[in-house]
Amino acid sequence: MSKQPQTRQDVLAGIAAHADGKPKFGERVFRHAPERTGRPAPAPSNGGPRIYETPVEELRDIGLTLYAPDAWIPRLANDIGENPRQVRKWVAGQSKVPPIALHRARLAIKEHMARMQKLLVRLGEAEA
Repeated sequence: MSKQPQTRQDVLAGIAAHADGKPKFGERVFRHAPERTGRPAPAPSNGGPRIYETPVEELRDIGLTLYAPDAWIPRLANDIGENPRQVRKWVAGQSKVPPIALHRARLAIKEHMARMQKLLVRLGEAEA
């Protein structure tokens, strides 16, 4: 038994009858599914606010925190194995920061922290 095609009038009458937003009898309703808002789904996280809006902001913050404000680009570039010119392009927005560069910058933070802790141990200032 095949379904007969509806006329234009039947379709319009069906739309008008269900204008209140209630589903037709037998129509599936997925209440657990989130309503689409047109925005992309949020990235998985621990529920806290995002600290940086862009990777460039994070890279700049790492560079300015680890090094002097006037020399952070070449020093950070050296630590992450990139050309300083490429880092300048990222900061200027001329190209995207690759995820591996951010990963290496975060590793640079850990390496600097380890060097500082070793220095404190040599100076006898570290708490065990």
